Amino acid sequence: MAKLSITQLNDIRALSRTLVRELGFMHRSVANTDLSPSAVHAIVEIGLAKSLTANDLCELLILEKSSISRLVKSLLKKELIKEFHSKTDGRVKVLSLTVKGQQQLKAIDAYAQARISTSLQHLGKSDYLSLRNGLTLYTESLTNSRNNKG
Repeated sequence: MAKLSITQLNDIRALSRTLVRELGFMHRSVANTDLSPSAVHAIVEIGLAKSLTANDLCELLILEKSSISRLVKSLLKKELIKEFHSKTDGRVKVLSLTVKGQQQLKAIDAYAQARISTSLQHLGKSDYLSLRNGLTLYTESLTNSRNNKG
């Protein structure tokens, strides 16, 4: 692709800022919870995977080990996750959701589904596919750019 103009770059930046704000990431908490954005994402990712290590969370959330360590301690204290030793390597601690964490995940999912459903209900199938394809291209481009820097 040809180099983007300043106007095109500014358009994407403005849309990205609006998306972040509309999704609630400028707030202290998201998804109608009292949890930080990283805590909500950790609960979702652990719930989807059923269990993850702290290193897995570092990669998925693109956060430093020290941030993940504080996040895990916080979620353990809130009794949203539990830790246990890996069956294959006793040195590795595995994280999974507690019953309380599973309930929190259900609430997060219900909030997210209602929010997205309401906001996209006016789209037709072709608009939905355009949106999905555009978001896919954008997220893949961001990921590729981050991965190619190192």
